[in-house]
Amino acid sequence: MTTPRSNPETPKPQRTNTRRRLSLTTSPPSPACKPRRHNNEKDKSKWSIPTLTKPTVIIGSSNISNIPFLHPDTQAESYPGVRIQHINTLLSKISPTTIPKKVLFHVGLNNKQESGESIHRRMLELLKLAKSKFPSATLYATQIPYSKELQLAEPHLVNNLQKFNSLLYHKPSTNAIPRFNGVLPKPHPSSNSITVNYRTDFRMYIPNDL
Repeated sequence: MTTPRSNPETPKPQRTNTRRRLSLTTSPPSPACKPRRHNNEKDKSKWSIPTLTKPTVIIGSSNISNIPFLHPDTQAESYPGVRIQHINTLLSKISPTTIPKKVLFHVGLNNKQESGESIHRRMLELLKLAKSKFPSATLYATQIPYSKELQLAEPHLVNNLQKFNSLLYHKPSTNAIPRFNGVLPKPHPSSNSITVNYRTDFRMYIPNDL
């Protein structure tokens, strides 16, 4: 005679996977963790810099908006069509602040009609003003990347950019700028008629890499 089991087997309930996937492709970051793209104003004087609240700040051209996500400690402001002199005007409107500890500028491609020496002088003027606005910050500037298409179509403009790039990190110049290890992500092909060819991964949005 078979003794019946005291605890007859019952169907097990289905387990629900409640873990959140953190993949960037399935769980996009919140808007607060992405660059802020400002309007492409015809009158650039309408631009302004929002209140800076993060220890790492990025200010630059439209390419900044192509950063897929930002470190929570990073604030990025993207201004389409901006030139170095426009950033100067933007900084002149703000009061000094000690909140940013690292400030990076990615700007200059829209200055390509100027000589490399002129672009470099503008950058040094920008950094001098930036130091007075961000006295506690280390300042960085990226070299200006350019595409093969631009090099073939307008080599004289690329010569201007190449000269600026060589002057930017020139040593032992007393005006040497701290070297930044990283570049911007490649823009989407539809964003510009001439896309920029970047050679290395961009790590600007990770503050420890600055």
